[in-house]
Amino acid sequence: MRLLKVEDVARLLETSPQNIRMKVYRGQLPARRLGRRIVFLEEELKEALKKLPRVVPEKI
Repeated sequence: MRLLKVEDVARLLETSPQNIRMKVYRGQLPARRLGRRIVFLEEELKEALKKLPRVVPEKI
């Protein structure tokens, strides 16, 4: 199980960290909280991205 930070996911999806945070708050991306930090489980993120319309290159 690999944890990814907001910055990691932003880099992978070629967007800003702020955009990733907004997607989390809107429920569009699965995330967990570790204290004040937002983290992503790599496997959960992969599954969520597979369900989205084709907007994300296969980088994970």
